[in-house]
Amino acid sequence: MRGVAMSPRKKMKSADPEAELRGDMPMEWQHHLEEMRSRLLRTLVVVTVLFFAGFAFSEQIFAFLMLPFKEAFDAGLHLNYSYMGESIVLTMQCALFAALFTALPYIVFEIWGYVKPALSIPVRRAACPLFISGFFLFYLGAAFAFFLLLPASVGMIVRFSKETISSFISSTNYLSFLFTFCAATGALFEMPVALSLLAATGAISPRFLIEKRKYVIVLIWIIAAVMTPPDVLSQALVAIPLMLLYEISLLIVRLIARKKMREAAKSGAPVKQKKAGGNAPRGRDSKKSPGSRKPE
Repeated sequence: MRGVAMSPRKKMKSADPEAELRGDMPMEWQHHLEEMRSRLLRTLVVVTVLFFAGFAFSEQIFAFLMLPFKEAFDAGLHLNYSYMGESIVLTMQCALFAALFTALPYIVFEIWGYVKPALSIPVRRAACPLFISGFFLFYLGAAFAFFLLLPASVGMIVRFSKETISSFISSTNYLSFLFTFCAATGALFEMPVALSLLAATGAISPRFLIEKRKYVIVLIWIIAAVMTPPDVLSQALVAIPLMLLYEISLLIVRLIARKKMREAAKSGAPVKQKKAGGNAPRGRDSKKSPGSRKPE
């Protein structure tokens, strides 16, 4: 049975011997689709199980998600249902939010398992700390938005509301805003990981980041102005951490550049010595050789 199962792979000859060493066995496109389907099914099962678990604890999840909005209770603001069945949609939103944020590491793990055989071993080793730091930064950004930015934003919205106009805030609209805000902030906190990947591939350099720093700072303040209410304090809460992340990214890119220079110096030292040694004797030979003196 083992020989029969491996027969589709043995029929194809590998054009890259290094691929077999790293576990990238030659496969037909049907087998790639089967592997993708199996990974998608496993991911769907995990998300579904977590969704039903979140559905069972939807009341507790909703009470936790209402923490940024509790500041508006003193101003008399409350969430409302705008259409029939919105309470069911609200419960499903809470369960889906909890399921996706909890299953995110497993989703990335399945994607990584699918593309890992095509990557070299050094790239795999370098990707592990990037994945760990990426998860940490994403959840840190989401928590930063939830516990600091959203309460400040809600408080600013409450202060701008008119006393003569009654506020009608939809519950699903509030949750959609919360999910989008937390996900966007978590994605912005991935800046060091993204710049580290670009630096590892040679797409950017420390000099490039230094030259573009002033433009990035302006862009960060524009993003902060779009994401937050027209309040300098709220904008500073977004802009200052992003600027710190950019400086941390610059430090990491410098370390990557220095490491690449050391590796290039170790591997290319004999070549450089040959070139330097080859150029030097040519100048000396042109002075000392009798053949070079005859034309003079």
